[in-house]
Amino acid sequence: SFGTPANHSESHYPQHGTVVNLPRSGRPTKITPRAQHRLIQEFTKDPTTTSKELQASLASVNVSVHDSIRKRLDKNGLHGRVPRQKTLLSKKNIKAHIIFARKHLDDPQGIWENTLWTDETKVELFGRCVSHYIWRKSNSAFQKKNIIQTVKYGDGSVMV
Repeated sequence: SFGTPANHSESHYPQHGTVVNLPRSGRPTKITPRAQHRLIQEFTKDPTTTSKELQASLASVNVSVHDSIRKRLDKNGLHGRVPRQKTLLSKKNIKAHIIFARKHLDDPQGIWENTLWTDETKVELFGRCVSHYIWRKSNSAFQKKNIIQTVKYGDGSVMV
C-alpha cells in the first residue's frame, strides 16, 4: 500500500495501526551494524582469525560480544570449517604440471584406463599435526586463502 515502508509486510498496519517497529521478545543485539561489518571484514581478510582475537579487536572499538560472533558469521554465510590441505608447489613444478596437462589434454580415454595411479600418505610417528580451523563461505574451500599448504618432509613422520 502507498505510504508504508517497503520492508514492512502488508498486514502490519491493519493489525497494529502503526508502521513503527514494535517491541520484540528477547534481548536486543549488542553488536551494531558497523561492528558486524567490521567482523565480517576481519574474517574475510584472514579466515584463520580466532573468535578470541576478534573479540579483542571489537573490544578496541568498545563493543563487547560473547557467543554472538559465531551466530553473526553464520547469518552472513561464513561457517567454521577445517581447511583443505594442499602440497606446496614451486613455480617450476606448477609450470611442469600445466605443460603435462596441456600435452595430454586430447589423449583418448583408453590410455588413462591402462595407467597405474599411485598415492602417498604421511604417517605421524609422534602424535598428529596441529589441527586448524577457518571461517569461510560455501563453495570457497579451494581459494588460496582457505588452504593450508603442506610440505612433504619434516621430523617424526614416514611417507608411505
